[in-house]
Amino acid sequence: MKIAIKIFFFLILTYNRQSLAQGSNKADILESKLAEPLADTSRVLLLEHIAKLTMYSKPVEAMQYAREGLTLAEKKGFLIGKSRCLNRIGAIQSFLGEHEKAVATLFEAIKTSEKIDDQKGIANAYINLGVVYGEQKDSERAIECYMKSYKIAEQIGDNGLIELSLSNLGAENEITGNLDTARFYTEKAFSLASEINSRNINILLLNLGNFERKKSRYDLALGYYRKSILASEKVNNERFLAQTYNVMAEVFKEKKSLDSSLYYARKSLELAERTHNLQIISDSGRLLSSLYEKSNPPLALSYFKVAQVANDSLFNQEKMDQIQKLTFQEKVLNEELNFAKKEYLSQQKISILSVVIGVFLLLSVILLLANRSKSITNKKLKTQKVLIENQKVELQLSLEKLKETQMQLMLQEKLASLGELTAGIAHEIQNPLNFVNNFSELSIELVEDLKKEILEREIPAKDDLIELMDDLELNQQKIAEHGKRASNIVVNMLEHSRGKTEMGTEVDINKLVDNYLRLSYHGMRAKDKTFNVSFEEILDPDLPLLTANGGDLGRVILNIINNAFYAANLRKQQSDREGIDFEPKIILKTRQYIAEKGKRKVEIHVIDNGVGMSKEVQNKVFQPFYTTKPTGEGTGLGLSLSNEIITKGHIGKILLESEEGKGSTFIIQLPA
Repeated sequence: MKIAIKIFFFLILTYNRQSLAQGSNKADILESKLAEPLADTSRVLLLEHIAKLTMYSKPVEAMQYAREGLTLAEKKGFLIGKSRCLNRIGAIQSFLGEHEKAVATLFEAIKTSEKIDDQKGIANAYINLGVVYGEQKDSERAIECYMKSYKIAEQIGDNGLIELSLSNLGAENEITGNLDTARFYTEKAFSLASEINSRNINILLLNLGNFERKKSRYDLALGYYRKSILASEKVNNERFLAQTYNVMAEVFKEKKSLDSSLYYARKSLELAERTHNLQIISDSGRLLSSLYEKSNPPLALSYFKVAQVANDSLFNQEKMDQIQKLTFQEKVLNEELNFAKKEYLSQQKISILSVVIGVFLLLSVILLLANRSKSITNKKLKTQKVLIENQKVELQLSLEKLKETQMQLMLQEKLASLGELTAGIAHEIQNPLNFVNNFSELSIELVEDLKKEILEREIPAKDDLIELMDDLELNQQKIAEHGKRASNIVVNMLEHSRGKTEMGTEVDINKLVDNYLRLSYHGMRAKDKTFNVSFEEILDPDLPLLTANGGDLGRVILNIINNAFYAANLRKQQSDREGIDFEPKIILKTRQYIAEKGKRKVEIHVIDNGVGMSKEVQNKVFQPFYTTKPTGEGTGLGLSLSNEIITKGHIGKILLESEEGKGSTFIIQLPA
């Protein structure tokens, strides 16, 4: 087995042994809870969790707990619990070397999870299957299982499962000799582990260092090892730290840096003895013995003895593990034999019961024939009664449906009248607004001409007149500004009165959001030269085309992105005034997922780190004419109109998540 793979799986094993005492204590506490009254579903999950904590220290008891949970889950039809217990049984069977049984059990776990669309359960089962195939040296099947787990984990967004799948893909590819592929997956796993602050960062860093060591790039390898040391110290994992020090000592020995090799070998031995890590005591002891062999033979001999004692203890531990596994297998065989005996006795009892039942059946037939005519009459009466009851229910339902339809027609008629009234008022207001806007602009031009005439002629008190002209020009500009604002409100009222948005053609969502993001950004820059908000796109490349009205959908996206830029920039201005260093940013993200009843949906996330909103503002933000912007900067109709386009025109939803002072997230959900 390659060195990185040995380290990866060995560490998983030693980590479990290190936590045996703690796991046993937790298991004892949980076992005491089994005596308490619990719901059946809670009891199933508790039994599975106890099996998880004890599977390495007490595999026989762990298997009993898992099977007890499985029996109860099957009895109650609790499929999630059944899937979890099957997964645990498969893992225990794999640990005990019963690989064929483990494969069969894990495939049953997958089928159970598929019945209830439990994607996480499916992914966990595929990871366990990959481990079983890997132990059987079938790397091709192992990699196939890890890839399936990885794809499912990505689909449901479970970063922990993604990291584990990538790590195992890297490990298994190294076994097959595909070092470039192995490194690619290991680096992806490390990147994600760093992002989610995983406890496995130290393992991944050590494996990355081992890639460099194989290519004799010792300085790069040592850089990774030092980072791994920091990560191990952060989570206080002294057992793995001893492993890392030992590998560093070996690298320094290969570099002929004997002083450094001695230093790290001694540190490795010290930590290994403190944590009772027999494998590392043996490895570091042998390394120190070889380093002192020429310069200090007595000391070399003493280190060799330390290594030999650890190696003997390790061998004894492995023998005990094998004996424990054989004991368990013998117990399983005895249980199967007892089960077979019980089955035989049950078959005999069934045969006797069959004879008795046959006699009773004969008597029943005689009685049935005697009462047949009476039963037929009763059935006819019951059928007539049921028919009358059904007709009564159908009439009642028809009446309720008629009332509901009548109410809907009245409501639609009122809404139609209100829409026509709104449109009429808006058109009537638009005409005088046009006159206000036109004459204010014309007045501004006349003031300019008048100012030129005054400046060209000799007129007393010319400065006072110019000042009056400036005031008059400012007034006209304000009239024009507010006239245009009122005109925008009227246009939005007309949009509200339009009614349902018609669906259009197929739309590429990724292309649409990218275009409107850049349109919004450049629009903001054109209005305000100091505007500087960064943005990031995380777009799902596999999004399907949607049937939608591209123009209306684009207006919704543009409006929400404009609001996000505005909020982020506003927080930047506040931070600058307070002397706080702040980087404004928005993130635009698209994804697809499987919703209830297997329906596919597409989501557009617009995320900003701006000023955020209080709960009170969030409750009002989709109401017409409500705005949080200063007077003149918003009409209060943008989000209201956007909500109408998405909900009524595209059968979707707009969701809002916000925290005051931290930012907001708008989520547009559309059916695929």
